[in-house]
Amino acid sequence: MKILVTGSQGYIGTFLSQFLSDNGIQVSGTDIGYYKDCNLVPVDDLIETKRIDIRDVGINEVLGFDAIVHLAALSNDPVGELDEKLTWY
Repeated sequence: MKILVTGSQGYIGTFLSQFLSDNGIQVSGTDIGYYKDCNLVPVDDLIETKRIDIRDVGINEVLGFDAIVHLAALSNDPVGELDEKLTWY
């Protein structure tokens, strides 16, 4: 099985991506990278992550996956306040 995790380097995404990988599932991720150096758990280098804003993901980024777990989001109030309109899209 091949799964795409959006927000794969976020708070939940790091745990889920590693859990899936540890259980024999092929995992790829997309993430804008705001927290790429703040992993809460060690992240396996085998988890391929494409650096992309979720709003720019197109059909080419999602082809070939059996499932997509959508976790990408602006995750806290200070980030949301940078441009409030972005949190509504």
